[in-house]
Parts: sequence; structure tokens; C-alpha cells
Amino acid sequence: GHNYLRGRRYDCNGEMIDLIEHAYRAADELIGISFAKASERWLGPWRDEYLEHLNRPGVPDFRPYLPFVELYFLGHWMQRAFFEKKWRFVNAELFDRFLDASPNARALPR
Repeated sequence: GHNYLRGRRYDCNGEMIDLIEHAYRAADELIGISFAKASERWLGPWRDEYLEHLNRPGVPDFRPYLPFVELYFLGHWMQRAFFEKKWRFVNAELFDRFLDASPNARALPR
């Protein structure tokens, strides 16, 4: 894998924000996994704006399969937190949005 730091300056509703991104790109990792992690952990209200920022020439478009990447990340994150007994991160309700978006959700027990 590869570790790298990248400084960026973003315009957030007229206010400039300086961010330093630390990224780790592992071989055979899903494109979009870093976005899924950031989205789950800290992007909050800037999620859609940041996703749109990533949609530019030269950057692979992972939006068509983003729900799968988010579900994949969340599953691995919850599993690790469970086995490491980091109970503050274990929250099964975070998966509800995937059930709500599924056309087969009525057939799944809740």
C-alpha cells in the first residue's frame, strides 16, 4: 500500500478551509473506501459537496456503486470494533439506511 499526505484548500459556503488529508491506498482495495470512511466518521453536512468535488476528470467515478462501498466499509468497521470490544463504535442502526433503500427490505426481518 501507499501512505501520502496532501494539503487542500476548500471553499465551504464562502469560508476557506485548509485540510491536510492523510490517505492510505492499499493494493486491491475498493475505490471509494476512503470516502466511505470519511463520510461515516466526519464529513457530516459536507458529504455531498465533497463527493461532487471528487467528480472531476482523472478521478474514477465510484458514485454508481457507492452504496456497496459504504456497506462494505461499515461491515468491516463494525466487525473490527466488535472483536476489539470498542463498543462505542458498534451501532447496528447504522445499517438501517441500506434496508430502507433496498426494494427487498420488506422481505427482511428487522
